Amino acid sequence: TVTYQPDKEGAAEDWYLRYRAETIDFTREYCRNIVEITVPTTLHDGSGDSPYAWNSSCKWQITAPLGKVVHFEFDGFQTEPNQDVVYFFDGNGTHAQIMAVFSGKRPPAFTSWRNSVLMWFVTDSANQFDGWRARVSFVDAPER
Repeated sequence: TVTYQPDKEGAAEDWYLRYRAETIDFTREYCRNIVEITVPTTLHDGSGDSPYAWNSSCKWQITAPLGKVVHFEFDGFQTEPNQDVVYFFDGNGTHAQIMAVFSGKRPPAFTSWRNSVLMWFVTDSANQFDGWRARVSFVDAPER
């Protein structure tokens, strides 16, 4: 809505308005590109107190120092079961072996097999939930 209110009485009532609209790409509302993580941190879907965005594809490449593995503990997790999913790949891409897949309610703590993990959060266009939050730490790799 636009309302014209002249600064002074008797001002001309004819005026011209030009505007431009830009579409919003909600699939990139909370994430863009692959985020590189090399220190312990807390990761989340990015939505804060809002539901996560639909049709998202968010990726985090997490690399621990050699001799360490990556440990995840979820402080909160609520996604649309079997639709909005967090994948964990053993390595540097979605071509690597899948170590875990989580959706729905809070999953158990999870530790990677090696020092490099690609975490990928994918959502559909149906329902959005509260999302997730995970503490990421680096722990000593088990001896083999």
